[in-house]
Amino acid sequence: MLEQLLDLEAIDSQRFTTRNHQESFRKTIFGGQVLAQALMAAGRTVRNRPVHSLHAYFLRAGSVDSPVEYWVENLRDGNSVSSRSVRAVQEGELIFTMQASFHRGESGFEHQAYAPTHILPLETVRQQFSDENGNPAKEFRHLGVAPIDFVPYTRDIFESKASESHSAQFWVRCREDLPENPLFHYCALAFASDLGLLATSLMPHPTSLFNGEVYPASMDHSIWFHRPPAFNDWHHYLTDSPWAGQERGFCRGALYDQQQRIVASVCQEGMIRPRR
Repeated sequence: MLEQLLDLEAIDSQRFTTRNHQESFRKTIFGGQVLAQALMAAGRTVRNRPVHSLHAYFLRAGSVDSPVEYWVENLRDGNSVSSRSVRAVQEGELIFTMQASFHRGESGFEHQAYAPTHILPLETVRQQFSDENGNPAKEFRHLGVAPIDFVPYTRDIFESKASESHSAQFWVRCREDLPENPLFHYCALAFASDLGLLATSLMPHPTSLFNGEVYPASMDHSIWFHRPPAFNDWHHYLTDSPWAGQERGFCRGALYDQQQRIVASVCQEGMIRPRR
């Protein structure tokens, strides 16, 4: 499924169009899909340099009924860094913009400040989202994450009551075997990074992203890739929301591999407007 979503058709060397869509629980194009496809389009114009960061703005909701075109602009190819700008256009309207930077990777100083603690085994957290027959519980049917295995540590992001916490943890990976091309793994992580992130900003409040009381919309999204992801393997996704106000929620995330090495850092601000 994800490989199909990332199978962009080339219009020319700098323009690509979609063949398939992943619908969100709001019946629009899932934001993670646009991130992943824009990154795939940009990555296909760069040789031998993996992406190290992207910064995106969501301008309009995308419709699942029409193809999206991705227009890539080559901003610069330096000695070690390549920069690209991507515009996503649907039915003549600009719905998304992104800038991405690609770096060939060099030896130098390294450190990691901290690693996740209190990690719960996957099977322990999976049990609470299964019915008596072992089938996924109803919460998963609201997420629209067909290509991604996504297992929250708790039900808090689905609850319409205030939580004492403003942070969440998830197990996450790509559900299908990805091609060996590393770009697919970067795109899979970008797709998954939009899951559960904005929902974290509503945990301290007596509502939920999924109960229909809130108009949610991603506004911007940034990712910094710290090491090449192997996204067929399970990753720990830790999110928190240090601030919300003015009908916006700000969220941060970090993804770790099973060796507790940080793979990527994420930031997003989104609209969390109460429906009146």
